[in-house]
Amino acid sequence: MPGIYRGERSLTVLRLCYSFTCIGLLLALAFTSPNITAAERCETGIARAVSIQGPLDVRYAGETDWQAATREEEFCPGDALRTGANSRVAIQLYPETIIRLDQSSSIVFTSAQATPGSTWLELLKGAAHLISRDPRSLKVITPFANAAVEGTEFLVEVSAEQTAVTVFEGRVRVASAAGDVAVADGEQAIAQAGTAPFKQVLLRPRDAVQWTLFYPPVLTSASTTLQQAAQALDVGQVDA
Repeated sequence: MPGIYRGERSLTVLRLCYSFTCIGLLLALAFTSPNITAAERCETGIARAVSIQGPLDVRYAGETDWQAATREEEFCPGDALRTGANSRVAIQLYPETIIRLDQSSSIVFTSAQATPGSTWLELLKGAAHLISRDPRSLKVITPFANAAVEGTEFLVEVSAEQTAVTVFEGRVRVASAAGDVAVADGEQAIAQAGTAPFKQVLLRPRDAVQWTLFYPPVLTSASTTLQQAAQALDVGQVDA
């Protein structure tokens, strides 16, 4: 599709200009992909970036290359997002779900939908904090277990060894091939390869989402160490 767009644009320039001054413009068009919106790639967008702090890359459905995503950009089923080090983003999943991604996280808006109007979100690694006003339409897929949303606020963390689902409000059912468990307020489910998910009660569950908090910039020193600390604090990395 991008090649077709480039060809049409080049023909238009040829009709308007016949001098050698157009050569540079034609070469630029030949090697530059146009900015294709979500409406041009799918019937309707399913999410948009509402806040970006630090690097955020997108890989559009059916493509292999990554490119920088922009604030207010819309995404389609099959699109993948990844955050870099010292970054965090907020994504609005239509109609009323907010997803906050921690640094070094990867998600895919999978195109395999269970029912019309539902959305399956695949979290490949990292952490995603979700606040949902429409829990019936969302399912989170991870390498170790899947989370069917029956609540409104929860956290999903994926590491190389396990998936952890922490519920702050409501209920989330965490299921794997080995079994399932219902998780309620203040509880956490752990799912590992080959075993049924199990749950535990947390004394301070919100400690896990300190990275989502906003800290006003207050450090102005020219010290490199303080600048690095300020950058970490700007994206909620309190421990760093």
